[in-house]
Amino acid sequence: MVGLEERTDRELLKAFADVRDEAAFAELVRRHGSLVLGVCRRVLGRSADAEDAAQAAFLVLAQEASRGQTFHPVAPWLHRVGHGIAVNLLKNISDGELKRRKHGNPAEDLKVLKKEKTAQAAE
Repeated sequence: MVGLEERTDRELLKAFADVRDEAAFAELVRRHGSLVLGVCRRVLGRSADAEDAAQAAFLVLAQEASRGQTFHPVAPWLHRVGHGIAVNLLKNISDGELKRRKHGNPAEDLKVLKKEKTAQAAE
């Protein structure tokens, strides 16, 4: 039998979707968790919000896999979903709350917030 480390993302996702193989899903989280958390941190900063957004991305993956959706390759899909969740969360966080949550430097956080809002307005 092939170990989890040798199985492809597609095989792991199929194992999870078909028989709820939690070890297979845990391997996907191990492989791609830092990627998803990284994109969420770039949007939200080092905070519990970034961790929540990353967890939500994997929840969406689990839900979609259970519905029979397949994603190949998995990494870009998770990156896109994680980014989208983080951006949506950022839109729902008030300016004052964001300043308190980020790196602890309110002046720098406000600059980042203004820059992000300008970029969003330009889209």
